Amino acid sequence: MTQTRTVAHGWINRLAASRRFQDLCARLPGLRSIARAEGAAIFDLMAGFVRSQTLAALVELRVMHRLAEGPASTTALAATTRIPVERMQVLVQAGAAIKLLRRLPDGRYALARRGAAFLGVPGLEMLVHHHAVLYRDLSDPAAFFRGDTDPDLAHFWPYVFGAGAARDPEIATRYSKLMADTQALVAQDTLDAVPWLRGQQHLVDIGGGTGAFLRAVHSRHPDLRLSLFDLPAVVAAAALPQAITRLAGSFRDDPLPKGADTLSLIRVCYDHNDTTVAALLRGCAEALPQGGRLILSEPMSGDTRPDPQTDVYFAVYTLAMGSGKTRTISYRIAHGVQSGAYNPARVLALSYTNRAAAEIRVRLRQLGVGSVQVRTFHSAALAQLQYFWPQLTGYSAPKLLSSKRPVIAEAANSLRLKLGDSEVGELAAEIEYLRYSLSDIDSYAESGRLPSFISLEKFSELE
Repeated sequence: MTQTRTVAHGWINRLAASRRFQDLCARLPGLRSIARAEGAAIFDLMAGFVRSQTLAALVELRVMHRLAEGPASTTALAATTRIPVERMQVLVQAGAAIKLLRRLPDGRYALARRGAAFLGVPGLEMLVHHHAVLYRDLSDPAAFFRGDTDPDLAHFWPYVFGAGAARDPEIATRYSKLMADTQALVAQDTLDAVPWLRGQQHLVDIGGGTGAFLRAVHSRHPDLRLSLFDLPAVVAAAALPQAITRLAGSFRDDPLPKGADTLSLIRVCYDHNDTTVAALLRGCAEALPQGGRLILSEPMSGDTRPDPQTDVYFAVYTLAMGSGKTRTISYRIAHGVQSGAYNPARVLALSYTNRAAAEIRVRLRQLGVGSVQVRTFHSAALAQLQYFWPQLTGYSAPKLLSSKRPVIAEAANSLRLKLGDSEVGELAAEIEYLRYSLSDIDSYAESGRLPSFISLEKFSELE
């Protein structure tokens, strides 16, 4: 199957590279939109750096901040930024083209919805300023990927090479400010993923910088005991509520504090190499009591399905840092098992689809940890239902229907609806859509998807 797929992909690629085929696609109505979309995507790749620099100029000149106060003319913007009018016109027109700004009928410019959202996300402006360092490192991309350069980014983040490299308070303040702003971006998402945290007693955030994650935890769980563990210069500068304890130390060089039932590593591991991460995970296992929990929040590689954010931005960023990398879930599991941090019998890898689960199984076998269980979310939930149902109820678990069509047909008959097989199938698809889209019946009615052979009232009863 793999060889057949490879041959097919080779044929498709040769066809896509053919200029004659491209000209044909541009003329055929059915293929014209596909060809144009691919062409636009290729151009976006070529123009990506110009777009990012347009954003950088808008941020540095505070054009979006000015427009947040109200629309302005190009002349007014040029006067406040000391940019020639004709050059400001190019900048704001470009800003409108990438939908950060909006051009009004009278020729003035206003802040667009995307621009307002950008200003509202903490840390984004700081990252844009910081990207100047990364872009300098990528000025000779071939030499960068060959490893022939000395990236400035490695000197910006000296703490990743040990506590001794970040004793300078100015350096500590610099990296802590950026860490605080960027951690706020992921704090709420991480907390949403761990609702069980409300039942814990004491959380220690390892390498938590100025405490951005802990402040978010404190806001959501005010009764939870919290502690910050980081370098002395970092915890000294952290603006924390009095309820949060400061613990000074280096997770690279010192034992991790004990006594907490929960530890957290929020965007820490991907900054460091495998040896450091393995030692850190062992330290967490030693510091936690039996039944303790570890919160690990990381940008992860898409592995067999490369991700445009983690496999481009984060992967290249960590390469420039000279330490760390975005890891795959299969690699993370294998490394944890082989380092002794994880017991393979107590690890369950979950995916959304059977195909993804099969890919993870193959990958884990290749990495030497084929004993780890891999399931889809649905199969894992079904297995738990079948295991616990008899224990809790004393009866056998309900049988899983192979198809919902018979049930829908029976329900339709009870509503005195005469439906054929194709109509039952269409209703099954619509009910499935209603559930996975999380739409209510009114929103569904406005979507225009309701089949013509059934009324909204009958559909609502059937659903």
